[in-house]
Amino acid sequence: MFYTSRPAHEMLDIAASGEPSAADLATYIQGQYPKSTAQAAAELVRRGLAASVRVLHYLLEAETLPKLDRGAQGLLWNRADIDRAAEVLDTISRRTPWGFMCEQLNLEADAVAVARHMALASKPGAVEDDFALLILPGTDGAPATARYMPLWAAASLARGR
Repeated sequence: MFYTSRPAHEMLDIAASGEPSAADLATYIQGQYPKSTAQAAAELVRRGLAASVRVLHYLLEAETLPKLDRGAQGLLWNRADIDRAAEVLDTISRRTPWGFMCEQLNLEADAVAVARHMALASKPGAVEDDFALLILPGTDGAPATARYMPLWAAASLARGR
């Protein structure tokens, strides 16, 4: 399966704090679900899949996904529901352009988001344009890795210095 693994996705928001404990992850997960349809679509997009509220409603109407619970604010998506939607979207190759690129590079979509988050956290006041994305290919079937490096260092690297 292509789509970003659940552990990588869940670690994204707490990645800058170092190596989170199992308790940190459990607390994070407990506070994230259930999600609205818009939040579920946003999670799927962040995982490299082309999802929208409209697409998720279509999958529900076509009975491709099981019925969901309805809360006061609308449909409620739990972790398993979102993972099932990810499987369906992956099966029909419904990916974002970024998702297709990540697939070709053998790179998890969230790996770049984690690298971006850590780079920005390392330099208060920095913006993404202060960094260059460096993708290092994996070896022996291992996934590629992503790193952000300061723009001045990337420019020096490009000049061969």
